Formats: sequence, C-alpha cells, structure tokens
Amino acid sequence: MTDGEKPEELPSLSAEPTGLFFESDDPNSEKHTALMSNIHRLETDLDTEKEERKEERFYWVGLAALLLDAIIIQAIDGSWLFVLLFILEVILLLGLAQRWGVGWAVKSLGWFLHWISEDFRGFQKKLN
Repeated sequence: MTDGEKPEELPSLSAEPTGLFFESDDPNSEKHTALMSNIHRLETDLDTEKEERKEERFYWVGLAALLLDAIIIQAIDGSWLFVLLFILEVILLLGLAQRWGVGWAVKSLGWFLHWISEDFRGFQKKLN
C-alpha cells in the first residue's frame, strides 16, 4: 500500500444479533441439541479430570510422607518421638484428603485414627 491509496475497508458488523451460536434460536434444532450434548460431555470430562488430579496430588503427598518417615526413623533412632510425629502426619493427611475430596482416604485414615485412640484407651485402662 502506498501513501496515496486508501486501506481496504472491512465489512461492518451488524448491530442486530443473529443468535448466540446458530442462525436461529430454536432450542429443538439438531445443531442446538448436538452442541448442548457436547457441552455436557466436556463439563463431565472436566469434572472427572479435576477429581483425578486431586487424587493424584494426594498420592504424591502420601508418598512424600512415607519417604519423610523413612528419613525420620533413621534420624531419631527408634525414639517414641516418631510415634507422635506419625500421628500428627496422619492427621495432616486426613485434613488434606478431606479438602481434596478423596473419600476413600478420609474413611481409611479416620478408621486408623479411631483404631489408635481405642488402642490407647485400652492401654490407659491397663495402667490404672
């Protein structure tokens, strides 16, 4: 384009809407039904993907906790302090599982904490 020429004009947009996705706004049309079906499928896939990522995140945190336990066991040489740290770790994992919506982990860790507390109560009764 040289200095004397006018730029090519773009077509103007109409001010009147012609429908959100289609030429007509008929909700019973085949295109509308197909689009809504795809939207529903994509939303379901997204929800599934989000849940799987939360569960995978919990797996990684659990694995890191196990590795940390192995390091702590070697560092404290069989002290009772490990038992307290382990119980605090289980409580932390329970909170993370509940926040991330990992139901099976919430049930399992809750059962484990209940079992520990019942065992501790039995131990206290034996001492008294």
